[in-house]
Amino acid sequence: MPSYDSLQRTIQNIRQRRNTHYRIPTSTQDFIIPDEFKVTNRGIRFLLDDTQITGQRVIIFSTDDALNILSQTNSIFFDGTFSVVPDIFYQLFVLHGFIHGQIFPLVYVLMERKTKESYLIVWRKLQEYITENLTSAMCDFEIASIQAFNETFPQIPITGCYYHFCQSIYRGIQRFGLVTSYNESQNIRIHLRMLSALAFCPPQQVSNYYEILEDQLNTLLQSNSIRQFLDYFEETYIGRFRRTGRDEPRFPIVLWNQRLRVIDHLPHTNNNVEGWHRAFSSIVDASHPSIYTFLKHLKNKESLVSARIAREQSININDTLRERSIENQLGTDFTF
Repeated sequence: MPSYDSLQRTIQNIRQRRNTHYRIPTSTQDFIIPDEFKVTNRGIRFLLDDTQITGQRVIIFSTDDALNILSQTNSIFFDGTFSVVPDIFYQLFVLHGFIHGQIFPLVYVLMERKTKESYLIVWRKLQEYITENLTSAMCDFEIASIQAFNETFPQIPITGCYYHFCQSIYRGIQRFGLVTSYNESQNIRIHLRMLSALAFCPPQQVSNYYEILEDQLNTLLQSNSIRQFLDYFEETYIGRFRRTGRDEPRFPIVLWNQRLRVIDHLPHTNNNVEGWHRAFSSIVDASHPSIYTFLKHLKNKESLVSARIAREQSININDTLRERSIENQLGTDFTF
């Protein structure tokens, strides 16, 4: 198997040799995918699906090997990135799978819009590859994506990324003018941070613990700002209190609660996905590149990922064979 550095040099040579120029499309309707971008650098099918409805073109890239891994994984992670995509598209949506103790990107989707309808196109296409092995999913807090996933896979629990949850809380602190109090008072800072700790409480007890924190924060600050912030947090994550019970929050408690994922030893952030986005962005090294530059970089990245997966699978197979050999020796050498 070629080394990582050798593979990168090969990719660079391919990139230099392929200096073909295409007309830059001005819209997704104007874009026809050249044959060279329908396959990987190894000549394997890469274009999985290309769907175009009014104002919503969705192009899905994945290989058969990646889809096979998708069918085996028990946990998926997905998120979108924006600045790295060509102007004619809105986002690159990437789905990662958890296998052999690592997270790998498996499916890449160019989306013109991030509507529920567009996400439904993605999930319905992938439905034939996702099996009963899949028991959990993690995402950012994108409502359209969550709704489409829940509609397609109602039996699979989906959880929002804990890092995004914490970011949302701090943005609320900034928005409602609490940064000075947060920075200057350790007691206030600790109590505000306790809101993020609600994600690790038993879901059925979250509302009770929130009410305790709410009373303590109101006592500590006694200001309009804290009341506005708590109203925002309540409406978004807990549900406004009524005499008849609580309203449904924008994001249900079961969506952002991490307790079961911690118990099951599953990651509670999408940090691996975010890391992949940053790495890909640094490789492209341009904001909104041409569609052809983008696709060349995507193919090159797929080659590196494919090599990583092959290497990990080889290590896993060798470890399994070694374990079986030891078991056979023990079975032969030790008889009672």
